[in-house]
Amino acid sequence: MKHTLFFAVILLALSASKCEKKTIFTAGVPFTLKMNGMAGTADKSISAVFTAVKEDSRCPKEVNCIQAGRAVVELAVTAGEETTTLQLVLEGSGAASPGKTAGSYTFNLQKLDPWPVAGKTTAPADYIATLLIEKTPMQ
Repeated sequence: MKHTLFFAVILLALSASKCEKKTIFTAGVPFTLKMNGMAGTADKSISAVFTAVKEDSRCPKEVNCIQAGRAVVELAVTAGEETTTLQLVLEGSGAASPGKTAGSYTFNLQKLDPWPVAGKTTAPADYIATLLIEKTPMQ
């Protein structure tokens, strides 16, 4: 009986540790988001989930490459009742491509960690994106 209770407590603790809490972001302030992590505004007007790294062709550390490559990440963004998929690009040189807009926000990828290492494959769960989400100016 004691063993059953012990294993039940361990199982509960393990399942609770898998729960990711939602990151609350402030427009204009960079923040990090792990793969499959969710972020949203405090007023719940918009939320985003880091769903995939579609491409990571950045030149690995300590390797001389002809091209710098790039990283492309995918976010599932929900604004109100509408969900859209955004692909954000970060050039291997570190330069971000122009942001993508969803709802009244513009999404920018500022950094993607870890940087590739020659001969090693990065597990999807190891990726962490640094994002900057800003209120889109009214035109």
